[in-house]
Amino acid sequence: MTGLTDGDVALKDGEGRGFHAAVAVDGLTIGEKATLGIRPEHIKIAEDEGSDDNGIGHKVRVETIEQLGGDAYLYCRTEGGQPLTVHVSGQTRVKRGDMAEARFRPEFTHLFRGSDGHAMTRRAIGESV
Repeated sequence: MTGLTDGDVALKDGEGRGFHAAVAVDGLTIGEKATLGIRPEHIKIAEDEGSDDNGIGHKVRVETIEQLGGDAYLYCRTEGGQPLTVHVSGQTRVKRGDMAEARFRPEFTHLFRGSDGHAMTRRAIGESV
């Protein structure tokens, strides 16, 4: 973790990309390791119709698209090689092999303390999940 303010944790991954989590900071310390999680349905692809400019974006390459009726799953990889799955309702204009920007808002992230795996309370939602 690189920064702690009331209801917000700033952190960087091993590739140096910045992230934010809207969680309670009680018991956390700067420099502590943590795991950031987000569900596929809470990630938006910037080129996707209906996406907005909210959230933090990271470049990904779309490796595979699985169309399941009215839903699609995009199996992506970050520039550093980390896998990322994105759920899209309906059809998508993004194609296999495209570079895209995966965006997600801090209020939809989950943060797990590295020392014991404890799920920090999400501030925007008001729950620990």
